[in-house]
Amino acid sequence: STTSTTTTTTTSTTTTPASTPTTTSVAGVSWTYLGCYPDPGSPRTLNNGIHTSTNTNTVATCCQSSCAAARYQYAGTEYGICGMFCWCASSITNGASQAASGDCDMCCSGGGGDKCGGGHRRLSPYKVSAVITEPPQTWNYLGCYQALILSRTLNNGMNFASSSLTIQGCQSACAGYTCAGVDWCSNTLKSGVSQASSGECNMACTGANAQMCGGGNRIGIYKVATTSTKRRWWSTPEIGA
Repeated sequence: STTSTTTTTTTSTTTTPASTPTTTSVAGVSWTYLGCYPDPGSPRTLNNGIHTSTNTNTVATCCQSSCAAARYQYAGTEYGICGMFCWCASSITNGASQAASGDCDMCCSGGGGDKCGGGHRRLSPYKVSAVITEPPQTWNYLGCYQALILSRTLNNGMNFASSSLTIQGCQSACAGYTCAGVDWCSNTLKSGVSQASSGECNMACTGANAQMCGGGNRIGIYKVATTSTKRRWWSTPEIGA
C-alpha cells in the first residue's frame, strides 16, 4: 500500500446571531456574524466552496466547522426548499450588498438563536479569523472501489467540486468532519461494496496529473492510519457521479 501525509484542521465553534457583527471565540476559533446578505444564485454570494444540504440540529456549527476544515474563511447558512444549506468561500462575491437584518428570520433547527438565512434567497454569512492545526496525519490507500450512485460507497459525506483537486487536498478537506466532507467522506465504507481492479482508477487529478482521482464509476479510497479518537474515510472523486 501507499501512504500520503497532510495537515488537518479541527474546529469547535458556537455562534451568536446579531443584526450587527459580533464575534465569539471557542477553543481558539473565532467567528464573526456578518449580517444578512442576498444570495441571487448566479453568482453565489459565497461561490467558491462547499455546498451541502443538512437538517441536523447543529447546522450553523456544522457549516462553520466544515468550511474551516476545508481552509475557507467564510461560511454561510441559508434556508432552501430541501432544508438548510451551507456555503463556503474564500471571499464574499464582489458587489454583494448587505440586506436588512430582519430578512434573515430563519433560526437554525438546533436552537440557540443561530441564524440560517431566510426567504427570498437570504444568506447568513460568518467569517473565521483563527483556526487550530494538528500534527500531520497519515493515510493508507485501500484501493479502487465501485462508486455506487444511489446508495453512495461512502454514504455519510458530501460532494465537493474543485478544478485543482489533489489527493492531499481531498484528505485535508475531509479531515475532522462529522456532518460534511469534501469529495465523499464517511465514518464507514458501505457494506457490500466490491473492490475493483486498480487500473480502473485511471483518471488524473485536475491539480496533479501524476495522481489518480478515481475513474468511470470508480472511487479511490483512503483510510486514516494514525491513532485518533475520530476515524474517518476519505476518497478521491469518482467520474460519472
